[in-house]
Amino acid sequence: MSNKLLLLVVLISPFIVWDTEGKNRQFEGIEKEFPHLQKPDDMEMGTWQRALYYVKKGKERNTPIEFYGKIVDQNNMPISGVEIFVKILGYNEQFVEEWLKTREDKKGTEKLSDQKKTYLLMQTDSNGFFCIENMSGYSLEVEFLKEGYLTPEYGKNRYQYRKGDVHTFQQKDTPEMFLMWGISPSLPELIIKHSGLDEALPSSGTYYIDLLKQRIVTEKDIYDLSCTFKKEKKVEGEIRYVWTLEIEIPEGGGVTETADAFMFEASETYQGKWLFTADKNDKHWTNNIRKYFYIKSRDGKQFASILLVFYTYPDGRAKIQLKDTTINTSGSRDLETIPGAQYSYGMISKEGKRMSPLEVYSRCLEMKLEKWNQKVSDESVRSDLD
Repeated sequence: MSNKLLLLVVLISPFIVWDTEGKNRQFEGIEKEFPHLQKPDDMEMGTWQRALYYVKKGKERNTPIEFYGKIVDQNNMPISGVEIFVKILGYNEQFVEEWLKTREDKKGTEKLSDQKKTYLLMQTDSNGFFCIENMSGYSLEVEFLKEGYLTPEYGKNRYQYRKGDVHTFQQKDTPEMFLMWGISPSLPELIIKHSGLDEALPSSGTYYIDLLKQRIVTEKDIYDLSCTFKKEKKVEGEIRYVWTLEIEIPEGGGVTETADAFMFEASETYQGKWLFTADKNDKHWTNNIRKYFYIKSRDGKQFASILLVFYTYPDGRAKIQLKDTTINTSGSRDLETIPGAQYSYGMISKEGKRMSPLEVYSRCLEMKLEKWNQKVSDESVRSDLD
């Protein structure tokens, strides 16, 4: 018996119902539901029945998959011709049959899997719509790309299917909406820092940060924001503790928390301070936060977007990280940039010329599409809706 089939049997063993004689009532007679499968002579009936029970449960996980989506840009206009890569996971209903055929070949059984992966490649139509129909499984994942457009770094693209569930994206009239950002032909001159600041804070106190230098400075230096961390003494025997973090911007500036999918245009409105309090009695208490902000500083002449990650520890220490920091020093709120642009200036094209950020990004899209095409198998479907 292969290790994989034995593992499947072990996983479901705790859920088996046995009678007083030690016989499995759940499995009894299950082989009659699979008359096309022949038990190997060297396998006990009980083991064979357990394996068939797992097959039955696996098949029940598969459910019909229908998915309808629409892709629009930052102006809510539909985008046609977007390449869509789809990955569907499901139970491999032929797993036992394949195992029986290859059980004498150990290398053959090692390549088998009870999980089936299906890859599809399609495009949006002239209205930005796409659909996935006549498929089955329990999980679906979608990715997008199109020359001249960006996709959100963080966004929902995975969907689970269970029998009995009803989702809006299963209806043609209520498609799942996806946003892509059309890249401006001329990008502003930006200073881009990725994961530039990563500092351990020894104790509670106020810390001053220079975004351009990506480091902590003194109050006497030029700085863009201050972070004041306070923590109450932890009560012995308790895991939780009260702590606060206040962000304050020097006069003439401000801070705004955001949930924008694309932080390409700084906010118009700001407040001088932002405060987070972790109450130990709150059921959602946490010892860390991960927040996105727009920062206006230096008398309103500098705009920035940042991802701030802040950790606290029971002994009073803390840690601050600034990630994905983008700064415009011209006084414009325009923060549009290309992912990884700060790494592009050393890249050379086949012709021996230095590549621009747009050229690098374009090449990355080409490579990604090539990879998708390689993954799409002969049995998969290529669907161009328009």
